[in-house]
Amino acid sequence: MNLCGGRRQPPATAGEVDAAAREVVEKAGYGSNYLDMVGYGVGQRQSEFYPIIGKGRAEIIEAGMVVDLLLPTIYRPGTGGPRVTDVIYISKDKNEILTDYPRELVRV
Repeated sequence: MNLCGGRRQPPATAGEVDAAAREVVEKAGYGSNYLDMVGYGVGQRQSEFYPIIGKGRAEIIEAGMVVDLLLPTIYRPGTGGPRVTDVIYISKDKNEILTDYPRELVRV
C-alpha cells in the first residue's frame, strides 16, 4: 500500500502502511536502521498520536483522517539521518500531501 498515489485505498491498518514502507527500506538494504514508529495522527493538536503508524500496529487508517509520516526514518548509529515530515489527508479516492517544500535531493 502507498498512502499517496496508492495501490490500495483506505481503510488499512497502521501496520499495513508501515509494512509497505518497510518493504522498500529493506530492499534498499537499510532495514536494520529503520525506526519502529513512522508516523501518527494529526488533529486539533499538532500531534494526536493516534493512530500510531508503526510495525504491527492495528489502528485503522481511514478516509477523512490526517496523518503525519516521518520520512525516511532511517538512522545510522554514530551518523544520524534526515527527517522529512509529510502531512497527508487520507481520502476515499485520492490522498493528498498537505506539506509543500522542495523535494529535490540536495548534495553538499
